[in-house]
Amino acid sequence: MLQKKKRRGFSPRTAFAVGTVREFERILAKPAVYIDCDGGLCFENSKAVLEYTDTVICMDMGAITLRVEGDALRMTFYRRDRVAVRGRVTSLEFLYGDVRP
Repeated sequence: MLQKKKRRGFSPRTAFAVGTVREFERILAKPAVYIDCDGGLCFENSKAVLEYTDTVICMDMGAITLRVEGDALRMTFYRRDRVAVRGRVTSLEFLYGDVRP
C-alpha cells in the first residue's frame, strides 16, 4: 500500500507564490490617481472625500490631499475603493503633510 509523503513547510514554488500575492496586495492597496485627456479622473484606495462641489473636489489620499479644480465636475461612480470624476479639469494640486484645504 502506498503511503502519502508528509510535507513540512512550503516548497520554494509555494513560498514564491505567497510572497508574490502579498506584494501584489500591498501594491493594490496604495492610493492612485488615473487621468485621461477627455476630462476623466479615477481615484483608487482614497481615504475620504473631503470636499465636493461642481468646481472643487478634495480627496484624502493618505499621506497627501489631492485638490481638483474645474468646471462642471461630477462624480460618475462612487464605491468604497474607487471614485470616478468627469468634467473640465483646470487645476490639480497635491497638498503634502499638514497642509489641508
